[in-house]
Amino acid sequence: MVRFEFIRVFSNKSPTKNFYLREFFQQYSVSKKRIHAIKQIFIELTQEFYKFGLINSKVKLMLHNNYIDMEDLTTFNISHGFILYEKIVSK
Repeated sequence: MVRFEFIRVFSNKSPTKNFYLREFFQQYSVSKKRIHAIKQIFIELTQEFYKFGLINSKVKLMLHNNYIDMEDLTTFNISHGFILYEKIVSK
């Protein structure tokens, strides 16, 4: 389910990839322990996409109605969601 959501969001044509985790977790009934594990999968997928050069290192964290620039994602700081930026490669 997490990998599908990650690919679904990433496949949108906009270079900005918005991951609304709060809304994502509201769709499913999962325990807090499971939520922590799912957040960790989102972080691992983000790291993989970064390693392959698909996204920029900077991300924005969603905090209520504010956005904060960040480089390190943790299971604590992505509770509301985060925004990734796809690398645009010109040829």
